[in-house]
Amino acid sequence: MSTLVSGNLVALLCMMLWATTFPVTGLLLRDWHPLLLVPARLVPGSLVILMITVLAGQAKAIRRAPWRTVLLIGSLGMGLGTSLIVWAQDYSDPVTVSIIVTMTPLVSAVMGYFAGSEKVTVALAFALVCAIAGGILISLKPEVAGLDL
Repeated sequence: MSTLVSGNLVALLCMMLWATTFPVTGLLLRDWHPLLLVPARLVPGSLVILMITVLAGQAKAIRRAPWRTVLLIGSLGMGLGTSLIVWAQDYSDPVTVSIIVTMTPLVSAVMGYFAGSEKVTVALAFALVCAIAGGILISLKPEVAGLDL
């Protein structure tokens, strides 16, 4: 199997696993407080990424990481972002939150563009259109769209 195919299959699997967090979070919020659920979601994932990094022979990269930047981006990006998503889901439902999250790639691309680290390419524009179209598609009522998702 080519690297391109296996890489895309891994990406597809990761997206499918990530998508399960919405219904699972909805179930867990019945018994868990949102602030306790956030670390319960982030710590195991962080440990798995750490383990994969070490197994891939990249432990030196961990020691050389710019930890001030890592902690700032991690706490604001992942910590605050995940906290707000879980809290939003506690007040609404998994479908509403997943629709809102489909805007993340657009926000990320715009921030990257203004920071000078992201160029608008045809591939990026296509990916953004797909992300937004997915959010629109899932938000349509089945009787209007003729679909039952």
